[in-house]
Amino acid sequence: MKDSLVETLFNLIKLDGQSRAERPVADFIGQKMKALGYRVEEDLSANSVDGNTGNLLCFPPHFRADRPAMMLAAHMDTVRPAWQAQPVVQDNVIRSDNNHAIGVDNRAGCTVLSHAADYLLRQHAQEANIMFVFTVCEEIGSKGAKELAVPANVIMGTVFDCSARPGTFIQSTFGAKQFTLEIHGKSAHAGVDPEKGINAILLASNIIAGLPVGRVSPDLTCNVAKISGGGPINVVPDYVRVDGEIRGSDREQISSMLQRMKELGDKVCQISGGMFSLSTESHFSPYRIDENSQIFQLVFRVLSSSGLTPNPIHYPGGSDANVFNEKGLPSINVGIGAQRPHSGGEFIFVEDLIASYNIATKLVDEFSAANW
Repeated sequence: MKDSLVETLFNLIKLDGQSRAERPVADFIGQKMKALGYRVEEDLSANSVDGNTGNLLCFPPHFRADRPAMMLAAHMDTVRPAWQAQPVVQDNVIRSDNNHAIGVDNRAGCTVLSHAADYLLRQHAQEANIMFVFTVCEEIGSKGAKELAVPANVIMGTVFDCSARPGTFIQSTFGAKQFTLEIHGKSAHAGVDPEKGINAILLASNIIAGLPVGRVSPDLTCNVAKISGGGPINVVPDYVRVDGEIRGSDREQISSMLQRMKELGDKVCQISGGMFSLSTESHFSPYRIDENSQIFQLVFRVLSSSGLTPNPIHYPGGSDANVFNEKGLPSINVGIGAQRPHSGGEFIFVEDLIASYNIATKLVDEFSAANW
């Protein structure tokens, strides 16, 4: 199994497939799943995400819509192009030989699930009511997952996309909202009539200076990431845009921070005569999986039986699991050991690739044997 897993991962790494351009990866996975006997459906999310590929939904031959089902998921896109990478195995570590990101986030997850799909048909062809999903555009805000229509009989999901080593799983996460501040001042000649102008850059500076930026509290962060605006040096700038992000453990924290931002912006601009607007976009919502829930108990049991120490964590990042939970599908993101993601130093231990496969197959075993 080791050689087969490594071979599939290397084949996937060689395929170009950044967000909105996952077609080569989807074709590879789709052909592999069809060859195994799966019914493969590609949804219409490509239109919504402005890409060339939709999500892949893969159903085993005996999948029944009238019985409870589980979903196993991974995403096909990478942040950086991985096809230029030269993956090698050195000392049982899969890494790049030329300092290019190799895309183990999340080609490792795709590898694991494609092999688990083969295991399912070999061991549980009749009774396993488990579907496999490969999403697009996870790296740009889980846009594919947001467009996914999860079948009504799916009662839980497991996402194979956490960079932590196998054994760790994400029980709860922060949520994140992007914010955009637009500050309108008034232009004037900076040398002749500066008194007639309202400097939008100065207004933006006053607003930012009044914000708590960085780690606001243990469970709340605020980041001002980008400032754009201004113009010729002899003109009082009349427009500035500020982009950033707020992350928090619950929606109330995030909303409170945004309200504070709005009140501050209104106050600064009211004093100066400028105008201010605040717009937001949700990247992902926070979630917390109850320890008594079916999915928590299943994952905990599977990790224990795999010889691993279950380690539930609270994590500040997001994944497709956030979207699935927001849709009402209890889902957990499990560690697969794809470490230092998005960097030229990206790597995964061969033993972690194998351990992740074992987790997936035990999930198949446990779910198939249970009376849901």
